[in-house]
Amino acid sequence: MCFFCFFGLTVEKGIYMSDLKDFLCRRVSAFGRMKQCGFTLIELLVVIAIIAILAAMLMPALNKARDTARTASCQNNLKSFGTAIALYSDSYNGYGLPQQSWYSGGRSVWYNYHVFLRSAVAGGVSQAAWAKGNSINGCPAREENGRTSTWAWEKDWSNGGEYFPSSDKYCSYAHIANVLGTVHSGGTGRKIIKLKRPSFFIGFHDSEAYMNPEWYCWKRYPDAPEWYTDFRHNGRTALNAVMIDGHVETFRDQSSWFFASQGEAAKHHAYQRLRPGYAKPPEVGW
Repeated sequence: MCFFCFFGLTVEKGIYMSDLKDFLCRRVSAFGRMKQCGFTLIELLVVIAIIAILAAMLMPALNKARDTARTASCQNNLKSFGTAIALYSDSYNGYGLPQQSWYSGGRSVWYNYHVFLRSAVAGGVSQAAWAKGNSINGCPAREENGRTSTWAWEKDWSNGGEYFPSSDKYCSYAHIANVLGTVHSGGTGRKIIKLKRPSFFIGFHDSEAYMNPEWYCWKRYPDAPEWYTDFRHNGRTALNAVMIDGHVETFRDQSSWFFASQGEAAKHHAYQRLRPGYAKPPEVGW
């Protein structure tokens, strides 16, 4: 049976659009429905309420997915840092990638555009993009909050030393000089190939400062210009770090990172991961 025969129309009579419209209207009326189109105010409010409820149900899942993506991107950044650590050690007789490096015009810090880390693992990025943190130096979860290292800068030496426009993301990670070394010059520095367990020690981690001074573990600085240790992931409960062997770990137990004294901090792995001389048992240190 054809579609039109089913509804009481025959093709022999010829079907015109006006006939079909009249037929459908009669059918709609037969089922007790209104012929007029549109919504009443009550219907519209009900639809809006349903949409609001669905949005409220979906937002936590969307936020979690966004945070998961940011965490993964941060971990990839730090894996690149781990690659740079390995490349520097291979190139310089087992030394760690230092916090500062000498060059013809003076001394640069590890995060600057013209030093080893950027040139080794992010060669295709422009200096302007690097200054904005739009490369491996910028964690997507780093807040634009004005708390940034006062030593973080990027100058355009081709333009009279003018500063490039920057962002807080430009300084997203802290270098651990107690593990990697402060300056590698004239035979000084730290030979990371001497570490008995390189997988235990941290090279870089999430931070609002370019370096992490050793006292951060036993003092809190709520009014400090930057947070040395930034638990910025998973609702500000997790911190990413790259270990000397190149693998990335996520730390979630903040209670094991902050203490009232150095003596208390030295008893815990978080502090020992940054100070090989305090690591226990002794065979995991230098």
